[in-house]
Amino acid sequence: MTLKQQIAGALADMRGSSPLIHCITNYVTAGDTANMLLAAGASPIMADCSEEASDIAAGADGLLLNLGIPNPDKLHAMRLAGEAANRFGKPIVFDPVGIGASSFRKEASAGLLKALQVQIIR
Repeated sequence: MTLKQQIAGALADMRGSSPLIHCITNYVTAGDTANMLLAAGASPIMADCSEEASDIAAGADGLLLNLGIPNPDKLHAMRLAGEAANRFGKPIVFDPVGIGASSFRKEASAGLLKALQVQIIR
């Protein structure tokens, strides 16, 4: 089976299951991320509040963590969501946007990668 056939099959499978994807992203990309997931057949939920991060991640089929516009509150929500995703065997995609731009971003990324089992780093 060619790579193209494998990708087409994976996309068909995703459209058939309509997975719920919990996204903790930034306001610059939230709309694009939601629209791309919808176009691919997934159902996005944007939730970056630490009070609900664990619950949302536990009920979702996957988790996207986008460092985009980091702040301590969002990083706490990312960690809680990631821990719940790990606990329930949900895959995590981590996008360390601008990781080299500041020591805060480097340390935040390192902390998340140390605490969480991430399947894909974009």
